[in-house]
This record gives sequence, structure tokens and C-alpha cells, in this order.
Amino acid sequence: DSTYQNETNVNAYKGYQIAQNTFGNTINYSARVDSMFVASSSEVILKNIIDNKTTQSATFKKAYSLKTKDGLVSLIQPSAIQINDSLTLNFASQAALELQVYPDGISASGVVLDRDSLPQLLNVFHGLHPQPNRSANITPVSAKQVRAITYDDVEILEQNLQKYHKDSHTLDPIFGSINEITGLRLADGKAVVLKSIDPANTDPEFKRFTSEAGAFRDITLYSFSESLTIFDVFAPFIDTVQPHYAFQWEDFFVFTETEVAAQQLITDYTNGTTLAKTPYYENS
Repeated sequence: DSTYQNETNVNAYKGYQIAQNTFGNTINYSARVDSMFVASSSEVILKNIIDNKTTQSATFKKAYSLKTKDGLVSLIQPSAIQINDSLTLNFASQAALELQVYPDGISASGVVLDRDSLPQLLNVFHGLHPQPNRSANITPVSAKQVRAITYDDVEILEQNLQKYHKDSHTLDPIFGSINEITGLRLADGKAVVLKSIDPANTDPEFKRFTSEAGAFRDITLYSFSESLTIFDVFAPFIDTVQPHYAFQWEDFFVFTETEVAAQQLITDYTNGTTLAKTPYYENS
């Protein structure tokens, strides 16, 4: 019998009524505590709330105090972010996200806090100031995934990455005139895009390890004489990528794993089929 059976059992606990709600194989618990309706997948957590056994974490209280709206706020602990089946990262200690729910999606914005005493991924940005994010201008609407980071001081970023990875790897000189790095996962391979703040300075560093390999739609394509590993230090922000082709589009320097991916990106940029051109992005 595939029909789900709904069942509710109510038990008293210290003057409160706790309902155990069963829907098929799913069980949750709910109660009205003072003026609030509280639901949880754990009866223990619900009883702790009734007993006022709530978190006393200073980081939690700070995250909650930083919220700026009275709408739907989600407080989470992003200490175990699963990147893929084999990689889980300690990103930060606490996050407070203000949620906007729309008919066709959800958006979230807020603050994330770390602790200096813990090796958390967010520590990579200590001492850095966020820069305008332009990744939407070079993200095709067909992209399967996009991640972007910005920075304003390459020396501080290098030192922070060394501390996080516990090594002495240095950044390639090309990153000295870059303030945004975007990783793209496409149907025909992965790509990395560098946003330059001074293309004239970036160009000679770019051509230091590239050679012309033809053109597509009047855009020069470049290839590499040897394996390029300059992006490895940015893991896990940027997926491991093995670029074989590259091109420049305005102040963006684009590296792709396949020639097909490079041609598709040039086509998307030429036709304006990027995230920044979509109505839902322009209206966000």
C-alpha cells in the first residue's frame, strides 16, 4: 500500500503540548511555546527550547544582532559545507541569512562570521575588502555552476592562502592586476575567468605562457605549451581545472579546458546570452 498514513499523537511536557506528527516514514515534533509555533525533527531539541536550554555562543548572538530586517531570517552553522561526495569544508562558524521567497526561486543575503582560532575557509579573506562582482557579465545562461571571489590586495590574499593550505605556494604575477576570479562549469568543460583592473599590465603576463592558436569570430585564441597550474592554489573556491585554450574579452581573461568551450563562451558574449542580461538578474 503506497498510501501515506497521517497520524498525530500529543503528549504533555512541563505544561506544554508536544505533538508528534507522522507522515509516512517522516516524523516531526511541534508545540506552541509562549507566542511561537516551534517545529523540529528532534523531540530533544524541542524540549531543550521549552527548558530554555538555548545557545549562549557569542558568535551566534552577534550574527543574530546583525540582521537588518524583520522578515524571514535563517541562522545556520556553515561549519561542514559539502563541496562534493568526497570533500566537506569548515567554511565559517555562523551565518545569518535574510531570505526572500519568490514564485520561481529563493534569494539569500546576509553575514557570515568566522573564528580566528579555527582553520576556517572564510579566514582566507581576512584583511581584504570585497570588490564589485562582475561575474554575471561573463557567466553564460547555460552554465551549470559558477563561483567567484574578489580581493583588493594580492599580497594579503597570498599570505592568507598560505596559512589556510599550510604551505608556501606563491601566486603567479598575473594575479597582481586581477581583482576577481570566477570558476565556471560548462557543458563542454570547466573555465576560469580573471577580471583585470589594468588589462595593459595583465596582457604581458597572460602572453608569457600562451601562444596564438587561431581565431574565432575575430577573437584571438591562445593555447599553452605546457600544463598550467596557477589556479590550483585557489582550491576549493575554484575547481581543479586543466586549461588548454584562452582568450581576452574586454577586461576579462578567459581560460577554458576545450576549444569548444572557448568558442561557446565567445558566442555567448557576442550574443549577450549572459546572466547579467537576463530579466531576473536585472530586476534582482
